[in-house]
Amino acid sequence: MMKPASARSIVALSAVAVWLSSCQVSPATKVAAWEGRVTPSAWLVASRGEVVTTGLRVNEDESLNDPDVAFAGRIELWRDAWGVFVDGFRVRVSTDVDVTGVRGSNPLNVPRRVAFDAEIDVVQLGVLHRLVGTPSFGLEGAVGASFSDVDGKLRFGPVSEEWVDVHVGMLATVRLSETLEVALRGGLEVDDATPLAWSLAASASWRLGERCSFIGGYRAFQMDARSGRNWYLPIVSDFDVLLHGPFLGLRWEF
Repeated sequence: MMKPASARSIVALSAVAVWLSSCQVSPATKVAAWEGRVTPSAWLVASRGEVVTTGLRVNEDESLNDPDVAFAGRIELWRDAWGVFVDGFRVRVSTDVDVTGVRGSNPLNVPRRVAFDAEIDVVQLGVLHRLVGTPSFGLEGAVGASFSDVDGKLRFGPVSEEWVDVHVGMLATVRLSETLEVALRGGLEVDDATPLAWSLAASASWRLGERCSFIGGYRAFQMDARSGRNWYLPIVSDFDVLLHGPFLGLRWEF
């Protein structure tokens, strides 16, 4: 009888073989008016920043020596020079933080080390426009909405926020050879009720075939939100955190 581990290995190898075989498709088979790109990736996330909620100030600084893993993905659909996209990630941040402030009648003037655990979800969607499209250089613009949700907890209580920003972004790509391409993507999250937030990603992709590429790079995503209340107490809340780290993924074009 085949062992479960062996069966899983065969399934995994079969999936990779099918994916690699799908890369070798000649351009003549591309007859659809719509074109698409799907890019799932894994992101090793370090974080640093400050969270103010329920009268407490939380200073958070987690290095890449002990990163969290985010699962990210991007889907694009194009027709001629116009397209639409959905981009997002989910990461669970678990680290020890320094807490100061006042909890009830108990001042915490000396930083107190406590556990901090939060699940962060970000989804962006909108419209794309290809501004420049030559064999060696490309430039794309994006505008849409960015939805952020933070659901966390300290030993003293919950830390939760959700907000929506206007997303404006640009992508510049340079093709260095038939198989190698480098790219720089930047974005701004704009809202009159929250401070300006930004994102930046530098990447390189290696084409395996007509449809498939490996992609890797470094990504930074800064989140900054302030509101008059959070879900639990009518008190000013501030969430200012930078997520950053290397990522690795696969891109499939259809």
